[in-house]
Amino acid sequence: DPMLNRIWQAGRWTTQLCMQAYHLDSPIHQEGLGCTGDYLIESLISAYCFGETRLARKDLLRTAYLLDQKQCRMFHTSYSLLWIWMAKADWMHTGDVDLIREITPALHRLLNLFHSYIGAPGLITEAPNYMFVDWVNVQGYSLHHPPASMGQGAMNAFYYQALLDAVSLCEALGDSRAAARYRGQAAVLRVAFNRHLWNPRKKLFQDGLPGITRVKPHDWLPPDSSAPTFTAHTNVLAVAVDLAPRKIQADLMHRIMRDESLPDMQPYFMHFVFQALVQAGLYETYAPAALRRWQTLLDEHPSSLKECWEFGDYSHAWGATPTYQLMAHILGVLPVKPGFTEISLCPRLGDLKWIRGTVPTPLGPVQVSWRKTAQGIKGRVSVPPGMQIAG
Repeated sequence: DPMLNRIWQAGRWTTQLCMQAYHLDSPIHQEGLGCTGDYLIESLISAYCFGETRLARKDLLRTAYLLDQKQCRMFHTSYSLLWIWMAKADWMHTGDVDLIREITPALHRLLNLFHSYIGAPGLITEAPNYMFVDWVNVQGYSLHHPPASMGQGAMNAFYYQALLDAVSLCEALGDSRAAARYRGQAAVLRVAFNRHLWNPRKKLFQDGLPGITRVKPHDWLPPDSSAPTFTAHTNVLAVAVDLAPRKIQADLMHRIMRDESLPDMQPYFMHFVFQALVQAGLYETYAPAALRRWQTLLDEHPSSLKECWEFGDYSHAWGATPTYQLMAHILGVLPVKPGFTEISLCPRLGDLKWIRGTVPTPLGPVQVSWRKTAQGIKGRVSVPPGMQIAG
């Protein structure tokens, strides 16, 4: 599909524009520290397109220093949790245990702080704000900085994945006690999330619990909405991080992808939508059409990607997830063990007849081609020495 090639190339180039001395959210804004949602997605594209992980290493270290200096409080509260997601992803790409060891003290302090935000329901209800979810408006509120009752679901989902990633990182360091603590906290959070946020009448997770927070409103925390709200965002994240029960995940994503009454999701947040589609086993059902939505951005500006569907500058790589998706989930090459010492091969061609590509890794390039035949998908794979393919 020539259009998917164009989208891939535009995402690759937009990421390159944001790869300076460190990752930027955009060379226009030049927010080179604290926009971890941007850097998470950019670091995945940098690794898959260029084999470049040094900038991610620098981002992780500088953010650890920032957390130390600011008592682990970042302006965008959720972005501090995505820093842990990014650390886990970088470790899987590089196998750099020394980096994990260096930033783990900040990780422990950060997760201790978030544990202090947990209120009576067993959920995070006492965070200072719920920034950032997405650049969309819901019932007069912006999900850039939603009220607690609109942001709790997303924040708890981000926290849940951060706890699970912390388990993996602590185990890599041989710290079984910390790993067990975070595993236990994640299990308790999972129960509370499903007990308090699932709405059986709507068959959706609500965004939060109105009126429960004790944190007073301020510039970045509007007063609560008077009644529960329901967005695609909370439900997508509940599936993406495996908080929702497995038996309802596919049905939930069918409803999210088909329900046009729910607030839209911007290019940045679509990264989590694709993650949820993989988790629910529906990637080939919905991802092909979702990926081709980026054509609307290229129709307006053919070489690099706009910040959001309707507004923003033209060099924002946080919306370049199709470039990563085409390599990781359609070509189907993912690390199973740190440093790409073992990979999985799971092509998801959808409506494509064939795909081929090369993924750079620390051990050397992985070259893959797949083609649909009457007997199913056939492929050719070349891996470097020292790399295993998971059975």
